[in-house]
Amino acid sequence: MSIVSKKEKIQQRKLPRRNDSFFNKLNTALSYPWRDSPFILNQFDYEKYWKELWREDVVVTSLYKYKLTLTAKIIEPGSSILDLGCGDGRLLKYLKETRNIEAHGVEFSRAAAEQAKANGLDVTITDLTQFSITAGLEYDYIILSEVIEHLSRPEDLLQKLHSKFKQNIIISIPNSGFILDRLRLLIGRFPRQWGWHPSEHLRFWTVPDFLFWCQRLGYRVDKFYGLKDEYYDIKLPLWKWYPRLFARHILYQLSSNQTDNANDNLLMSDSTNGLTGKRGA
Repeated sequence: MSIVSKKEKIQQRKLPRRNDSFFNKLNTALSYPWRDSPFILNQFDYEKYWKELWREDVVVTSLYKYKLTLTAKIIEPGSSILDLGCGDGRLLKYLKETRNIEAHGVEFSRAAAEQAKANGLDVTITDLTQFSITAGLEYDYIILSEVIEHLSRPEDLLQKLHSKFKQNIIISIPNSGFILDRLRLLIGRFPRQWGWHPSEHLRFWTVPDFLFWCQRLGYRVDKFYGLKDEYYDIKLPLWKWYPRLFARHILYQLSSNQTDNANDNLLMSDSTNGLTGKRGA
């Protein structure tokens, strides 16, 4: 039987129980601005990614846990959905199960499209830069989930989508205004938003940049939401309270631009909680 001194008992009561998960994630977040990551030296193989690497990508899969439920709250039951860059179709599959949607997907990767089709989804395999919706055809919602940052000219795609949706376009992208990316810039490093190869992302936006960009393209951002990233989650929902600074990824809800000052209002305050912020923050 071990003997514990009175002094040791007092110390045990004062010291909180260590939460390894919390400290590990805190260390991950604090080391992000200075951290370098190795990348694939050969040309990035998108087909190989979907066949072998996708299931191991804990950063990407962690985002879906919150994104699925958030998107389902936005979508009305029974809606028609076009998911551009649908990947393996997990978002469409979830929406079919929870919101009884009419699902259509478009995907560049044959390997990803085959996975989506195996889940009973209607998927067209084509290059988004060459894609156009059939004249007269409309969907209730169009989704672009982690897609437009991979395109060199996403403006061309967004301009094609005018009058092709009845409710909203839903776009999720990385947030270049994320606090840890700002810290990287402060020490002379560029934001790191890729997972396997630096060529993955071609375009970058902060929240104010994206609002202005949409306005110029003839869209209005009705709402935007921070996405929970469990990889950097330290149990404080800062990503939800002030997403433009604390969310690593943002989900935007777009509609046709009906007023000239809609995005100017959003530039001054976060739509998710009413917090007021300065222009450009």
